[in-house]
Amino acid sequence: MGYSMYHVDGDFSIKKEDFDAVLIALKAAPKGRLVDDIDENIPDLEWAFSMCQWECLMDEEGIKSIYFNSEKWHDAHVQFMNTVAPWVPDRSFIECRGEEGEMWKWFFMDGKCEEHQALVTYPTLEKYRGEVTDGIHD
Repeated sequence: MGYSMYHVDGDFSIKKEDFDAVLIALKAAPKGRLVDDIDENIPDLEWAFSMCQWECLMDEEGIKSIYFNSEKWHDAHVQFMNTVAPWVPDRSFIECRGEEGEMWKWFFMDGKCEEHQALVTYPTLEKYRGEVTDGIHD
C-alpha cells in the first residue's frame, strides 16, 4: 500500500555526460521497494528513472526536470534521491505534498540529499486566532 504524493515544484537536472555513472550507481544501489527492478538489463537512465516512478524531461544537455508519476514510499524515494545526489547540482530541489496536506522538499547540496519539512502559516489570519475561520478552529 502506498502513500499518495504530489510533485508540486522542482529545480532538478543531471548532465548527459554523467548518465552512465548515475545508471551504474542505480544498478549497484541496495535493492529496495523502488530499485528492485533496476538490473543490468535497464538500457538507459531515462528508463531507470521511469522504473523508480519519475519521468524525465530531457534535452540535448541531459535531464532538465523530473516529475513524479505514481505513489510514494518514503524510504525508497529517499534512497533513490541519495543515490543520484552526487550528480545533481547544488541547491536543486524537489517539492512535494502528501495526501494529508504536509509539504516537504528534497534539497540537494554537496552530493547529498536532505529532506526538509515545511511549516505552512497564514500570518494574515492571526487576528482571528481563537475564532472560527472557514470552519477551522484554533
